[in-house]
Amino acid sequence: MKTARSEAFRAFILIVVLTAGTLPCWSAPAVPFYNVKDYGATGDGTTKDTEAIRKAISTAAGAGGGTAYFPAGQYLTGSIHLQSNVTLHLDAGAVLKFSQDFDDYLPMVKSRWEGTECMNFSPPIYAHRAENIAIDAQKGFSCSNAKNLAFRNVRIDTQKGPALLCEKVAALEIDGVRTLALHSDSAVVDLKDVAGAYVHACRSTPGLFLRVQGKGSRDIVLQANEFGQAPSAVQIDEGVPASALIQK
Repeated sequence: MKTARSEAFRAFILIVVLTAGTLPCWSAPAVPFYNVKDYGATGDGTTKDTEAIRKAISTAAGAGGGTAYFPAGQYLTGSIHLQSNVTLHLDAGAVLKFSQDFDDYLPMVKSRWEGTECMNFSPPIYAHRAENIAIDAQKGFSCSNAKNLAFRNVRIDTQKGPALLCEKVAALEIDGVRTLALHSDSAVVDLKDVAGAYVHACRSTPGLFLRVQGKGSRDIVLQANEFGQAPSAVQIDEGVPASALIQK
């Protein structure tokens, strides 16, 4: 039973890194920001910083909103639960490393897959009944060799590259993701050899939102998205099967 539970968890959890690049240092925003190290985070990559991150987010939310700020370092953490009016900002050299311990993703929370409500482990980053939340980094999410991933109802703004880069991922849901930062050199969402993706209710200004590449890509469903008036919001690279993209 323990083995089965462990295997089920490994199928759920992802190896995902939200990282900032080596661009010039970020200038502090006008809204208050809360350094996670002031709340006990070590950023050494081995000590779990989950509680310190939770405290920084709760303090920001309790003050009416603000930014949970991550200076350079590697932050080992379990699930991060966002609250209304809170932004996560990763400075250059900051990396979120998500724990492989299933206890770090409890309690179970309400979730959804293609419109179906269910209970599941807390995702690496989760919010429920929250609004005005964002993730701000010089580079965005990168995930590979994983399955059963979901990104829901969050704004991701990056200074460079895609907000979300997924390679060799199965059963991916991108629901309500939005951005104000499009880049001429990349799509907002870049999928490579992704098998089974549901892209729903995403919004961006005109530009390239979705790029699909790799002959292993299939069953990528687009539904009720708003990509402005751009005719080239979706790019399908050479080698991707003609049937890979499904418009609803």
